[in-house]
Amino acid sequence: MNSPSRSILVFGVYILLVGLALFFVPNVITSIFGLPEPTEAWVKLVGALVFALGLYYIQATRDNNVAFYRMTVWVRAIFVVMFAIIALTNAGYINLLLFAAVDALGTVWTWYALRQAPAMKPSMA
Repeated sequence: MNSPSRSILVFGVYILLVGLALFFVPNVITSIFGLPEPTEAWVKLVGALVFALGLYYIQATRDNNVAFYRMTVWVRAIFVVMFAIIALTNAGYINLLLFAAVDALGTVWTWYALRQAPAMKPSMA
């Protein structure tokens, strides 16, 4: 497995686990980040969506989908900025910067791995 694929696989497993935690034990995740205890179903819906995204990431590594890898760099960078804006403009949500930091590190890893990989061509799958 090449380094870009490894970075996407690791991130895919990470968000898969976050999605499962948000779905099955949302209070654990929200308490870790100092967020209010969720009382509505939206957090479980977000967990289901994050879980599904994790499956997409994992499948992309099986197909060595380089176009997907490249797109995630942009999308994850935008996500980091959006999370930072939420964290910095809403009192009590500063701990969301921890999620943003994990995403930022993963994004930089994938970006760097793609730059170092010898002429990776997008898959035709």
